[in-house]
Amino acid sequence: TAVAQLAEERQVGLIAYHSDMRAIAPHAQLTAITHHWGGYYTKVAQQVLDGTWRAKPVWGGMKDGFVRLAPFGPAVPKDVAALVAARQADLVAGRLQPFAGRIVDREGRLRQAGGAMADAQIATMNYFVEGVVGSLPRP
Repeated sequence: TAVAQLAEERQVGLIAYHSDMRAIAPHAQLTAITHHWGGYYTKVAQQVLDGTWRAKPVWGGMKDGFVRLAPFGPAVPKDVAALVAARQADLVAGRLQPFAGRIVDREGRLRQAGGAMADAQIATMNYFVEGVVGSLPRP
């Protein structure tokens, strides 16, 4: 909650991650990316009890209900909220692929010439794309 509290104190925008922080930052929070695995875990627990569960990787997103956006805060203009809602619908419908097209990393190496990146590639990305400032910990 410390980041949300500081954003509220300093009157800067916040997009919370994992938890909806509206109670902590009612003016600062623009939205939150929240995760909802409860239904999946309930299903897995039942499969374990039934003896039918098998280990397998799980890659879920908005389409699966694992990831959601919290309601928009009062600082988000209505047209921006509508645009985000439209892009969310495009993601869910598969019309928008954020990791598509030509992708170049920060060092100028071509990582993808075109097309959409497969989930397995996204899950193992260990580089920043061109224009991103920061660094990754090196093993």
